[in-house]
Amino acid sequence: MEIDFAPFLSILIACEENVPSDYEFLGKEIRNLISSASQGLDHGDLIDINLGVIGSFTFPFFRYRTLTSLDLFSPEDLFLFSRYYRHYPKINNFIDVGMNIGLHSIVARNIGYSVVGFEPDLETFTLSKKFFYENNIEFVELDDKVVFGNHVKKPGELLLAQAAVSDFNGYTKFTKVLDNPTANHLSGRKMNVYGDLHEQTVRVVSIDQLNFEAVIKIDAEGEDVKILKSLLNSENISGMIYLCDWRIETRQDIFDLLSKNSSSCYNPFSGKQLENIDDLPLSKSCDFIEVKVS
Repeated sequence: MEIDFAPFLSILIACEENVPSDYEFLGKEIRNLISSASQGLDHGDLIDINLGVIGSFTFPFFRYRTLTSLDLFSPEDLFLFSRYYRHYPKINNFIDVGMNIGLHSIVARNIGYSVVGFEPDLETFTLSKKFFYENNIEFVELDDKVVFGNHVKKPGELLLAQAAVSDFNGYTKFTKVLDNPTANHLSGRKMNVYGDLHEQTVRVVSIDQLNFEAVIKIDAEGEDVKILKSLLNSENISGMIYLCDWRIETRQDIFDLLSKNSSSCYNPFSGKQLENIDDLPLSKSCDFIEVKVS
């Protein structure tokens, strides 16, 4: 099966700043396409995905408790891909915090970025490596002594680290949600966690080792405040942060932190700077915000 997202992505890329006026209609069309395609697929099937100028690749179909892996191509994610496309080649490094099975990493790599992807869960990390193998994409797996340094230099290079990201180096407890890996998180970072859980120890890498300009995607399931604070306080980091899918547990703290840098924070869904906490709605109507660091 092939799923063609190229027409939608081309419209989003063509937007000068914000979502197009017919974004709500486009979103409905994208969700209908995903729903229709999901009906004829079994867990483990492979799908050919076409993203137009961002390229094509084979993608695994997984069924989770209430979602499928195709939901990773939501209208908000496609819009986010268009933002990545816009920043390249002015910025040519990409950091994927919360890589999951690697979709954002492969998109950034196809655009031309040098990519470092972080995923703490061994099972999900293994699936991401399989994903890259199936698409004949070479990668280097970073060991526990090498993370950022001067390694992100070659165009299109892909570096992978089985690690969580926070404001410290070391190890901590990690909670796996067995029937919904998209909800995995560092232990204690989320409230109201449902399903069968398993706790394990994972490696943690401090984000302040970053010392070059990059586009940074953060989907850290509750660890976002610590990561943001480190990035905003660093003297060595520049580029664009995309904060995705914040939690109710950290929403107020995120707003308090970003309101001090409100001129650098932008909500492309509303088309305005961060002004009040309502600019961080807990819904898919605003799935990410931009934070410029320099």
